[in-house]
Amino acid sequence: MNPLGTLESVNIRDVWQGEASHFTPWLAQPENLERLGEALAMSLESVSTETPVGPFYADIVCSNLNDSSTVLIENQLERTDHRHLGQIFTYAAGLDAVTIIWISPQFTEEHRAAIDWLNRITLDKFAFFGVEIELWRIGTSPPAPKFNIVAKPNDWTRAMRRKRPEVGLGGTQNPSTDLSLQQIAFWEGFQDYLAHAKSPITCQKPGPRHWMWHSIGRSGIALCSIVTAPTRNSGSEIRADFVIHDDFSGARMEALRALEEELRTATGEEVFFEPNLDSANRSKFYVRREGEWTKPEKQQEIYQWLDSKHRAILKVIQPRLHQI
Repeated sequence: MNPLGTLESVNIRDVWQGEASHFTPWLAQPENLERLGEALAMSLESVSTETPVGPFYADIVCSNLNDSSTVLIENQLERTDHRHLGQIFTYAAGLDAVTIIWISPQFTEEHRAAIDWLNRITLDKFAFFGVEIELWRIGTSPPAPKFNIVAKPNDWTRAMRRKRPEVGLGGTQNPSTDLSLQQIAFWEGFQDYLAHAKSPITCQKPGPRHWMWHSIGRSGIALCSIVTAPTRNSGSEIRADFVIHDDFSGARMEALRALEEELRTATGEEVFFEPNLDSANRSKFYVRREGEWTKPEKQQEIYQWLDSKHRAILKVIQPRLHQI
């Protein structure tokens, strides 16, 4: 048997001497935001660093490519403290951020509890994360970062809260719905399916939504799975999408039309192109079908379909990613 190495912890300050001068520029690089995004199950793209908020400066402002929302990242290289907690509120309010990520090598129990409390009391569109960063090496290897999520939203609890009728002002009640719970269960099942199938398709965190993003290692480009809610006049639509999100997405998507026949052959499906889809500068092509995704007995077959179509799209597109 070959000898095994021993993991050795590396002091954060031995690699990054300053938050603004060293750590923030490192984290803002696309490949490092990709690492953080994988831990958080979201796709992050840097918008700016040291962003002015009145007389103050926010560390990193990102766009969440899953929904084009604003993400605030607040860094510190010491144990969490009240000063940074206050800065988070100031920056989030000034930037209208909906996702707030606080990164530190050590979270106190009090600050971890504060993040959990914020997730419990805020509207569902807001999300707060506490992330501890570590550095490790084996022997003389370069230090490797590891992001550990220590506080995060509980989507299941939020969905249950939406499902439970609540009395509002004036004694009115909010209607209960099972859709959010069905969406969470469906995406959790899809995540399990992909793991057992050893699929190259990755998942974001399952949540109460009709889509699931899949990062492919390129900022501004992703795969997306879609399952729409059934209506009275039509069934549910199941889609495997390829999405480009930037200022030139329309022109880039039009250029991909040259691959339409190859994509049709690879997927065995008709391919639909939609350039310049919306004001968020998104363009996409996709394959589609109908299916009863809310019925458990139908889900494995739908999971297999989505996985196979995404794999087929990747087989055609991935060798050309550097040209897109």
